[in-house]
Amino acid sequence: MIVLLRAKSQNMKFNISYRKLTLDDLPYRMKWLNDPEVFRYLGHQVRMGTDLSFHKQWFDEYLKDDSREIFMILADEQPIGQVGLLDINKLDNNACLYVAIGETEYRGKGIGQRAVKYILEYGFKKLGFHKIWLDVHARNEKAISCYKKCGFVVEGIFKDQVLYEDGYDDEIRMAINEK
Repeated sequence: MIVLLRAKSQNMKFNISYRKLTLDDLPYRMKWLNDPEVFRYLGHQVRMGTDLSFHKQWFDEYLKDDSREIFMILADEQPIGQVGLLDINKLDNNACLYVAIGETEYRGKGIGQRAVKYILEYGFKKLGFHKIWLDVHARNEKAISCYKKCGFVVEGIFKDQVLYEDGYDDEIRMAINEK
């Protein structure tokens, strides 16, 4: 296992580390993407209700795709979520960030914020990006707060972009530039 960062928080009784996504992680990914609490904020590009064969095919494509880098978030070596960069644009030196804490008991503990800071450091220092951006649903207030604490600013709002059971919601584009 490649551990890129390991830290123990004062508020947490476990170690958080990160490593690149592997084939063995697909059952976790499938479980999380089939969890309505995780799925609801990930956007329409993600398929819910998929099986392991779909994820294996997806993983084969992922290995050939240099526009995505995905890391597992581990608590005491156990996978609890993912953080990554999508839509990597090497010409313009930018990428789209995403983070998902898949295991319910680890949500609300600051792990997402730490994962965002980790991937920002990776994107800016290791990959040399100038800008990292993301899209977040307006009703996902916890995520918006997390991103603001990490230095992201709102760049724009896409009105009525996302359809929920109770109507449309805005999608907010946020970004941070290399400091």
